[in-house]
Amino acid sequence: MPAKSGKVFGIVNPATGETIAEAADAGAADIDIAVKAASQAQKSWKTLHPRERGRLVGECGRLLAAHSEEIARLVALETGKALRTESRVEAGVLADVFTFFGGLGGEIKGETVPFKTESLTITQREPLGVVGAIIPWNVPLMLMALKIAPAMVAGNAVIVKSAEEAPLAVLRACQIMNQVLPAGVLNILSGDGPGAGGPLVAHKGVNKVTFTGSVETGKIVYRAAAEKLIPVTLELGGKSPMIVMGDADLDKAVAGAITGMRFTRQGQSCTAASRIFIHSSLHDAFLSKLKAKVDAMVMGDPLDEKTDIGAIISVPQFDKVKSYIALGEVDGTAHRCSALPTDPKLAKGLFVQPVIFTGVSNDHPGLPRRDLRAGHGTDQIRRVRGCAGPGQRHRVRPRRLDLDQGSADRARRDPAARSRRRPGQPEHGGAGQHVLWRREELRPRQGSLARIHARALHDQEDHHLQPGLSAAF
Repeated sequence: MPAKSGKVFGIVNPATGETIAEAADAGAADIDIAVKAASQAQKSWKTLHPRERGRLVGECGRLLAAHSEEIARLVALETGKALRTESRVEAGVLADVFTFFGGLGGEIKGETVPFKTESLTITQREPLGVVGAIIPWNVPLMLMALKIAPAMVAGNAVIVKSAEEAPLAVLRACQIMNQVLPAGVLNILSGDGPGAGGPLVAHKGVNKVTFTGSVETGKIVYRAAAEKLIPVTLELGGKSPMIVMGDADLDKAVAGAITGMRFTRQGQSCTAASRIFIHSSLHDAFLSKLKAKVDAMVMGDPLDEKTDIGAIISVPQFDKVKSYIALGEVDGTAHRCSALPTDPKLAKGLFVQPVIFTGVSNDHPGLPRRDLRAGHGTDQIRRVRGCAGPGQRHRVRPRRLDLDQGSADRARRDPAARSRRRPGQPEHGGAGQHVLWRREELRPRQGSLARIHARALHDQEDHHLQPGLSAAF
């Protein structure tokens, strides 16, 4: 439906520069309508048997699978991600997530507490109510699914605020799901952060917020949620290093770097391995193999089956990437890879050659791009890596697991790392527990459904990944 203001904004295909559609520009009045609809629908939705809720969510997955190619082509058009390497994969994950969480409907169970022998003490899990989900543009389908599928199975109604750069595929996905879901359980609005995201977080009828985006915007969301004393889940950007040990399998490490660097997503990922620390004995060979692999990747039309690498999402993002490359070229060695497309219809597209930097200092302002550095041992790498700030994912590539076990042991003994954990949080760095349920009198238990949901919702607020604990082997 149109926005109450009647305003719209254009959706641009980043591969061609053409406006391909218009979307309603939602504001506070539209948010209010959505919240009221969700609140009303949630009253009956929460009373539905959990297995029935799971069945309906699972049916959403089956419908989405039937429309996966249509959805994949939409996300390729609006994000510039290649259909074969990225968009089709994401559309498949979208369906899988709903199918998976639909199967957990029968696992929503309370617990008994041995409080007194002469009394029976039980807990009953209750849905929070209305959950607001704010999603980014880089993987909009997957992140929407991971936020809303468990929330709906748990008995919550949801309101999705899509990214203004990429609202089409998620809008179509919600349209498909609303063929089977009761009216008002799933709602979606398009618009920017200040106009739609801010009013959604601040609305008194919203009982929880889950947000994926930048650190600075996450702070704004966190403060607004704190004003209402509601739970919030944040998945924010950060630096994610990869470490290649001296005994690593070189071919496997290079393959892992290709995937980890997210070249097929044009590097636009909060979990991208934006810096790689390589043992000095492997550095030159690793760089040679990595560059050869990236050179072989085809950049072009996202809808072409031959394309590996697509376009940057928007002009502001394009300009930012180019500025980082220019900074890196000042005092680092830039290895440009692949080749820009030559098709005339892509002449206005936002295409950037992948660039691998070597010889860049750790405090260089251009460091967030792809960066390789040599090191002689884990202590040296740990000192440099420690300056990177928060990260989403750490990758370690030894041939034997025990080579990095010392790092893991030191992380467990580190008082600073332990101080970041709140009471009751597992030592291995579990995510926040109270994301979907009001629970009283019980400490969270590792492996509980609440924990599964918390991890699926990507709660990074307290999830500090420790060296050696999130290795990819």
